[in-house]
Amino acid sequence: MPHRRTFPCGHRGLGQYCHLCRDIELKRKQSEEKKLARKERADQIGSHVKKLSSHILDKAATALSQLNENNVKDLTVKTVAQEYTSVALNRNYRLVLDSRGESKGVMNHRRYDKLLRKARRKKEKAA
Repeated sequence: MPHRRTFPCGHRGLGQYCHLCRDIELKRKQSEEKKLARKERADQIGSHVKKLSSHILDKAATALSQLNENNVKDLTVKTVAQEYTSVALNRNYRLVLDSRGESKGVMNHRRYDKLLRKARRKKEKAA
């Protein structure tokens, strides 16, 4: 029967290294990679990372790339107040672009409605 040994980390086992510590280290590295990928996606979209789920960020990144390729067949795109373009991501969130096509971010309905009211007031004052 093999001899158990104590590793430098304090764990005990049969192998040449501590598998428990290796698994913890792998999970930590994977977590850091996911965080970096999430931050890069959010920077591309121009949105707040902590407030949005990864599913919404993925949909927004896909929608933005489809808009850049002029492939809007699968998207629900709406021009609002002749100043903004809104892309429906799901029932609660919209990707909003300005008239130049630059992302204003992913917004929930409260922020989206506030932005529209502000744009309409601005338009009424100009007229």
